[in-house]
Amino acid sequence: MIRETDSNKETQRKKAEQLMNAGEYGEAAALYGRLAEQHPDEESFLLALAWAYHDNGRKNEAITCFEQLFAGELRRKVFTGFAFDELVRLYRESRRYQRLVAICRQAVEAQPEELPLQRELGGALLMAGMASEAVEVFEQITRLEPDAPDLFCLLGDALVAAGRLDGAEGAYQQAIDLDPE
Repeated sequence: MIRETDSNKETQRKKAEQLMNAGEYGEAAALYGRLAEQHPDEESFLLALAWAYHDNGRKNEAITCFEQLFAGELRRKVFTGFAFDELVRLYRESRRYQRLVAICRQAVEAQPEELPLQRELGGALLMAGMASEAVEVFEQITRLEPDAPDLFCLLGDALVAAGRLDGAEGAYQQAIDLDPE
């Protein structure tokens, strides 16, 4: 037997979906906001709210929702990274490089063995004008993945940004040696 609150929740969810499909993003956001507040344990409502805000042009509110979802991702053993990926995209689009660096650091701290996260951190540091730190990150991951020419290209880019042209030439040469194409 379906409880009354479950039936009402499902009715509200369907209505919010219809509003989204009709392009009524503001109304959908209001409804998803109520659902997320009433059912904080169901991340799907918070995610839907983030997209409703996003599609309604309310990027800051969308970012707030994705940040909440990202905080949940960090607490799990298995890092899904969906909210992280969206935040990376949104922070890049809005040129919020310090925030980008901050979430990349958090992700690497939570999942230090994940080289794609370290690579993202290096790129974020480079965008934020923190070339010396980017060099450190890329030097570390090229030691871990010495057969990856793309990583040596990124190291070269970071070295150029740091004004270390001789080192950059060496990194680019290493990339060419690994993959002449």
